[in-house]
Amino acid sequence: MGATNFERYAFGKTLEEAYRRAYEEAEDFTGMIDGESGDLNSKPGCIEVAIPEGVTPARYLSWIEKADQAFTGYGISQKQKDKLLGSIPDRHQARVFTYANYYADTSAKALAIKMTGRKAQEFRRGTVYAGKPGNVYVFIGCARC
Repeated sequence: MGATNFERYAFGKTLEEAYRRAYEEAEDFTGMIDGESGDLNSKPGCIEVAIPEGVTPARYLSWIEKADQAFTGYGISQKQKDKLLGSIPDRHQARVFTYANYYADTSAKALAIKMTGRKAQEFRRGTVYAGKPGNVYVFIGCARC
């Protein structure tokens, strides 16, 4: 048994609608209804990440991924780990580290981030949802495979 990180974008008027779409897409992609697919459909649900005021969702996502890499990064030096963690502002570290631990836990719920800006626009452009009301979410985590 192994594990892999996943990142799956979805659109919905609500978090629940986007999660359902992303989950079904993961089932279609992996061909697995339940079990250890290495994707969102291996997770027991999702929790929404609270993005602090003044921070973009894309930046916050990058901090969570950097913290995860520093905490689980086999084969990277302590200097590299310190650099990754040092790139996260002190005032945000406690919460980011909590989310990074959730991210790395294969039995925990997936993290859901409501995206805005360029990342959300890029996703919308490539789908039938361009111009429609609703939100773009990214679901991230580590899942068994």
